[in-house]
Amino acid sequence: MFPLFITNQSGPNKNIFNNGASVTTTLSPPIILNPNKKYQMRLLQAAIVYCQENISAALNNNTLSYSVDGVTYNMTFADGLYSLQDINNQLSLFTNTNNEDPNMIQFYGNDTNSTVYVYVDTPLVIFASESNSIMSILGFSKTDITLGTGQYANSEARANLNSLQTILVSCDVVTDSYFNSQNSNILASIIPNVSPAGTIIFMPFHPIRCRLFPNQISQITFNLLNQEGVALNMNPTGTKPELWSVTCMTEESDETEKIIKR
Repeated sequence: MFPLFITNQSGPNKNIFNNGASVTTTLSPPIILNPNKKYQMRLLQAAIVYCQENISAALNNNTLSYSVDGVTYNMTFADGLYSLQDINNQLSLFTNTNNEDPNMIQFYGNDTNSTVYVYVDTPLVIFASESNSIMSILGFSKTDITLGTGQYANSEARANLNSLQTILVSCDVVTDSYFNSQNSNILASIIPNVSPAGTIIFMPFHPIRCRLFPNQISQITFNLLNQEGVALNMNPTGTKPELWSVTCMTEESDETEKIIKR
């Protein structure tokens, strides 16, 4: 058996891509496998900081513009991972500074159907039609919203604040798993179960086993992907990636090859 402990923390013989979600490690000495036997890999544990941005300039959903008494105000949210309460907190600071009213615009969630409604305490127009408006991720259509004092408007669709549904861990030296209908090298699928900035701890009771295909492993690459197979951004600030690690076991397979003669 060959245990593997891989992390995206910088170190020797390691290449970490800018987004921090891909790590290539050179193994010294390399793992040498018996070509007459079959081997498999299991992911036993993973620790991943939950830091995937849901509001950012890159996602084109980080502004909120509104008009009060004919004056337009434009708010820009800093890139980050926001809950509905986080959005309200930032919006309250902005309206308190610019309109002396911390409760002028507030969003409320409807847990029964995952929609959102917006409530205002003064007549105003919210420009939801703008291409980079935060209103889209909250389920509102791209139509400007005009409200009077004490009025509210419901979103037409469900909010999509939790855009990351699952984290896929892939490894370039394994095969025989499937991603949708395609053969893949995915070792595990991890569902986020912590609050923003928390650390996801994954310890499966029944880790899947994927076949190892090279006889000699001198270099190995692990990737973190979202449910669409797109690399995660583990470096949202652009300065230093949030840390993640995986613990894997490489071992001889008990699978017996059967040859069927016709």
